[in-house]
Amino acid sequence: MCIRDRYQRRVHGESVKLRKNYTMSSSFVWGCFLGLFIRVGAAKAARRSLTWKAWTIPGNMLMFGTASSFIDWLRRIHLEDACRSEERAELRLIRNFLDSVPAGEEEQYKDLYLEHAVNPQRI
Repeated sequence: MCIRDRYQRRVHGESVKLRKNYTMSSSFVWGCFLGLFIRVGAAKAARRSLTWKAWTIPGNMLMFGTASSFIDWLRRIHLEDACRSEERAELRLIRNFLDSVPAGEEEQYKDLYLEHAVNPQRI
């Protein structure tokens, strides 16, 4: 399911808007934890106490949280782009099929033709 399908669906030809969810994704929080664990691991590897350069801990957490949010945002954008191109390819296949229908058999595909070739807002 495409990302935008969560917010708008078609019910019997009419688009119905759904409520958007404005909560923050958990990728920022997981990125912050990753930054904290990397900082703790670096302190352990250097055989220093956890208070060694303690002011860098929030910076690492914010940096890794921001980076993971950005990566998650890019992943969502590419997923939506893939969904759009898949929809375009499906429409292209249907339109090519409708173009290749032999003469005399148009009545069988009348509903499919009206659905894909005619703009329903002009009827």
